[in-house]
Amino acid sequence: MSKLSSFVRSIRFRLSVMYSSVVFGLGAAVLGITYYFVRRGLRRLPLVFDSRLAIVNGRPILIQNIDLDTAELVEQAITQRALSILSDYLWIGLVALFLLSLVVGWIVAGRALRPVDAITAVAREIQASDLSRRIGYQGPDDELGRLAATFDQMLERLDAAFRAQRRFLADTSHDLRTPLAVIRSNVDVLVDDPDATVEDWRETAAIIQRNTERMGSMIDDLLATARLEARAAARVRVDLADLVSEAATEFQPRGAEQGVEVVANPITAEVEGVPETLRRAINNLADNALKASPAGSKIVLASGANDDGWGWVVVADEGKGIDPSVVEKGSKRGLGLTIVRQIVESHGGRLAAHRSPERGSTLIMWLPLVGSDPSR
Repeated sequence: MSKLSSFVRSIRFRLSVMYSSVVFGLGAAVLGITYYFVRRGLRRLPLVFDSRLAIVNGRPILIQNIDLDTAELVEQAITQRALSILSDYLWIGLVALFLLSLVVGWIVAGRALRPVDAITAVAREIQASDLSRRIGYQGPDDELGRLAATFDQMLERLDAAFRAQRRFLADTSHDLRTPLAVIRSNVDVLVDDPDATVEDWRETAAIIQRNTERMGSMIDDLLATARLEARAAARVRVDLADLVSEAATEFQPRGAEQGVEVVANPITAEVEGVPETLRRAINNLADNALKASPAGSKIVLASGANDDGWGWVVVADEGKGIDPSVVEKGSKRGLGLTIVRQIVESHGGRLAAHRSPERGSTLIMWLPLVGSDPSR
């Protein structure tokens, strides 16, 4: 009973009934009109030509002994018999037309819905761990073809999101494991040393403090990313020049301690985004640049916009440089770059990098300006 119910509720069955109803209605209308005009024509066509001759079954018959009234009755009887036979055949034709239209409608609906069956089959086989399957529809560019293409595009986006999530989790676990290992190893060494002095304890405590601060910063990054992915933060107009100036002011004292000059060159570029997360992205880039810069070198933080509707933030250093593929495709360079890439991509932008052995690394955050089209 349940199988019959699902069969009746299927789109293919409903389309078949709809096709059959339309064909049956049109056929009934055509045959009804035909019957009407045949009946009308038979009534107007005299079968009796005079009082002595009549036409019966296509043959002339002498009716010398039949009066005119009797001949008219014979004519009416013949007409009614002809209409009755025609009506019987019309009903048989209508029933046959309905059954045939059901079969044709079933076949046509099946062919039309074949891409939907393919979409259903692929959707059943897809698992969260494997989103590489695609429908690959090769038919005409119709509604079902566009549906299949849209489904493939959705799978592509989901696959990219899952890959980014796995990469992010791998980077996160790697970065969090490092300070924990440092803390554990130092504590183990100190506990196993019976001759440890107060100074040894203080040095170990300083190491633990630095690594806990590092872990705290990582957790803050993770929370910021979680809030960003949840779309909990409101987006407003942000001038990248203000963020660059703030970051330069914050890092100049740290740079002076390391003998690194921090220079700002802010040019107005308004984007729509979350100030907190964009500020964190710029600070992460500046922090990485400061760690990679030797004493006596320089770090440049700049912002601006081009004529194509894109704003940019540049952080350039004179260190050893970072491989651009490491920055753009994900890496083990640290959680900071992963956070930056996710923040930039969530704002509709892209993180790029350039490296020169003589001049260090240049990392660029491309972000769409207010009112521009990010798809360009």
